[in-house]
Amino acid sequence: MRRFVVFMLATAMLAAACESRNLEQQAEETVPETSVLEPAVTTISAGFESNGTKSILSISGDYASVLWQSGDSFTLRSINCTEDNSCSAIFTTSFTGEPKAKADFTGTSLEPSEYYLACYPPSAYLGFVISSDNKPIGAGVIPNNQKATPNSYDPAANLAFAFAPASSGYGELTFRNAAALLKVRVSGTKVDQLDSIRVLNNDEDMAGLILVDGFHTELQVDKNWEFDANSNSVTLAGPFEKDVDYYMAVAPGTYSGLSVLFFFHDKSFISKTLLNQPVTFDRSTIRNLGTFELNSTANDNVTVYTGTTPAADYASVCVIPDGFQASERDVFITRANAAMDYLFSVSPYKELKDRIKVYFLWTPSQESGATITDGAGNIKILRNTAFGTRWGEDTFQDMRANHDDVFSFVAANCPDIVSGARMIEQVPILILVNDTRYGGRAFTYNSGKSYCMVPFFYEGAMVSWQINLTTAATTDPSCVSTASTRELTTSDLEALYGEGKDRYDGDWRNVLVHEFGGHSIGRLIDEYWYDSYYPAGDIHGHFEKVPSGLNVAGWWYDNENTSHPFPWAELLEKRASLVAKNTLYERIGVYHGGDVSIFNRWRSEEVSCMLDNRPYFSTWQRILIAKRISSLAGIDFNLDAYLTVDNPIDPVRDGGGSSVMLPVTKAPATIMPMLPPPILIDDSVRPSSVPPEFRQNP
Repeated sequence: MRRFVVFMLATAMLAAACESRNLEQQAEETVPETSVLEPAVTTISAGFESNGTKSILSISGDYASVLWQSGDSFTLRSINCTEDNSCSAIFTTSFTGEPKAKADFTGTSLEPSEYYLACYPPSAYLGFVISSDNKPIGAGVIPNNQKATPNSYDPAANLAFAFAPASSGYGELTFRNAAALLKVRVSGTKVDQLDSIRVLNNDEDMAGLILVDGFHTELQVDKNWEFDANSNSVTLAGPFEKDVDYYMAVAPGTYSGLSVLFFFHDKSFISKTLLNQPVTFDRSTIRNLGTFELNSTANDNVTVYTGTTPAADYASVCVIPDGFQASERDVFITRANAAMDYLFSVSPYKELKDRIKVYFLWTPSQESGATITDGAGNIKILRNTAFGTRWGEDTFQDMRANHDDVFSFVAANCPDIVSGARMIEQVPILILVNDTRYGGRAFTYNSGKSYCMVPFFYEGAMVSWQINLTTAATTDPSCVSTASTRELTTSDLEALYGEGKDRYDGDWRNVLVHEFGGHSIGRLIDEYWYDSYYPAGDIHGHFEKVPSGLNVAGWWYDNENTSHPFPWAELLEKRASLVAKNTLYERIGVYHGGDVSIFNRWRSEEVSCMLDNRPYFSTWQRILIAKRISSLAGIDFNLDAYLTVDNPIDPVRDGGGSSVMLPVTKAPATIMPMLPPPILIDDSVRPSSVPPEFRQNP
């Protein structure tokens, strides 16, 4: 009898570091390293490698023995086969008595071949490809839906292969595992109401197609292939018993941000964050996830914002905390409500309240605040927080969070993602940071994923923002980098801010509207500029899978000096009819400056939230936001229908329009610098695809 090398996961607080220990191998029986098979035989002796797992686990403490049971079977494939009816066969064992480590299997004869490939279980076998050294590589599937089996696992799940070169004489097959096993135990009063358990990872696939190359000292497993059955989670379907161990098979790999979700008969779920650091799961090992107490089906960590009244088709957004200790939960909820109240006082969010559902997802941090750096990536003061938010002590540079932890947490706790109604790419995320330093930054992805982070800077005190006083001298788009600049006059500023004013005064909520409402939800980019930045070329975000930055136009002429239409060309065509309804639409046009450059970039209005954080999105920005929300809600967008409810009022220049508008005064507040542009991240699907021409069973 052989023993495992077992890796144990400390269960205290569900987030302890993983500890590994080697256990003695107890067996006198040895399985040959080199396996051979005579082509014409119909009986094959098969065993498993040392430290391997098989269809039934004989548990003794932390140990599991390698055992076959009667009725087990595997697929055997003849490589270089020319006769379809003898290329593959199912071999089955039918011994009587107790399960055993080695057994005889019988099946029909196969055509002679240079190599043979065996796969357990037969249902997991997909086929094979030929490697560069002309040897077979097995292709199999680890299913993402598995059946709970007390003190064992679903025999259809634990994928294993055996590889054998042809040789004279009778031989044996030695199977080697391609999967790792996760062990979980449940206890408490609600176990009898438990339907299923799901282990969820952030990005890496935990189940699905993998390729296995067995002609090496160590089995080589490659799971970096696209396949319809690939999944970043594995679900174990009940029923379950209290204080009993259950196992699930997963693809080996390094995972981060693991969560365990428990689904109950009443359709509720609760989520437990398991790991906040990368952990490696090696094939043919068991990792113990621990015991979970289930004494309630209520999910107290999810609160629905009541300021919107979403219809049947709605967009989902999530607000999560960082740097709030367990005792500060009410502080987080209060700030989250204040933030959303302000966002939904600003058009077009004000008009789209029936299309957005907001979830507040709670998780505590060990310490308050956020990590402090020198602004260049070097940590000065480390704070232990849920999502690792950080930025400079005297600068907002180096502002970031742990991306994997953010997306993993939301994927495991947002009800619409957990139910399958939404994907993580469809749910914009806001991180409210319990820190008083100035800051705010967004991260947007090619796939549509997005999150931003905003602190409660200066404890809610007022600050000011001002448009760059150096601007392009003309709005003529034909004037590119050779165009001249000019300084704004007092009358220019009064036209932007009101009589006697030259700036806009606001607080942390204005940054939130800019970062979350503009960057994360609307996928807009900044429209402010610096004095001497002159980029050429297009804005690459326009060509992402989910376009971003369509509020700013890039290079306007091609090599033949032919003009291209601005993204808001249709709006320009409608300008006259809009002005006839409301003269405020006269602000629509083409203006130099945007995307932090004074030239070679154009915007559709002179000033907006994406320039100085005022509670006003330009008409084109409002349209882009409304289109994005419609897309997230799964409904068609109709421009003419939207324009019937559009609100062109800017509270700064026109007054009114916001029930919670901040005072617009020339107060002695500090004029703050513009925050850094959003980070655009290319997370395109990896180019690999299912290997062509899998050689399947005939």
